[in-house]
Amino acid sequence: MNLYTYWLKLNRYFGRTATHTVKGIVVHSTGCNQQKIQPFTNVWNTAASDVCVHGIIGMGPQGFGSYQLIPWDKYVGGCGRGNKGSYNGSHIQFEICEDGLTDRAYFNKVYREAVELCAYLCKLYNISPSTIVCHSEACTLGYASNHGDVMHWFPRHGKTMDDFRADVKKILTGEDDDNMVRYAYLKDIPNDWGAQTMIDKLMTACVIAGDGSDKTGNRDKIDLSADMVRMLAFNYAAGLYDTALQAVGLTR
Repeated sequence: MNLYTYWLKLNRYFGRTATHTVKGIVVHSTGCNQQKIQPFTNVWNTAASDVCVHGIIGMGPQGFGSYQLIPWDKYVGGCGRGNKGSYNGSHIQFEICEDGLTDRAYFNKVYREAVELCAYLCKLYNISPSTIVCHSEACTLGYASNHGDVMHWFPRHGKTMDDFRADVKKILTGEDDDNMVRYAYLKDIPNDWGAQTMIDKLMTACVIAGDGSDKTGNRDKIDLSADMVRMLAFNYAAGLYDTALQAVGLTR
């Protein structure tokens, strides 16, 4: 997974102070042949835009990858409403940039990126792959507007959302990639650029919770992947954890 931040600071949802408990993930696709993220982010990055998602997968300023646009736990206007309500205030939502829907190589690339992003988010927020739905499924469940994504695209390449959830689960259970770099404990994280010091502070501020085995310090098991540490570093540098740090007398 290639995970970057590309903050939409002009969007009305970016500056909201209220956060919510993340309960699931909604997977969208853009509905047009455009592999670059900027045509979408340029529209969303305005105060007038009432539509936005937390992230987007496609070609961006730093190359192909997943781009976080809004803090994951903020309300966004991504899926509309259904007859039971909306997932806008409870689910992380991201778009996948479509092509012409027929290129198998492109599909495999974005599909894999989306699977890895969801695995990262499931781990980060301690949610099950079973909570992942696409926009079409969210509509059927009564919590989104009537859109067909991603079921107009995935089946063309032999994939269903059940396949998608199963592939996310494989990563989380370790069945998928034995070569993924993971850090079981704080002491395992390299500190050549200050990563270990940063994680130590975030644990003290209760931004990151271990397994509870160390009741008085930060020596309990945390099991963070290298990608998770990298994303936490982006958010740390952006000041997203400053309030939590200040509450325990720490600064960046």
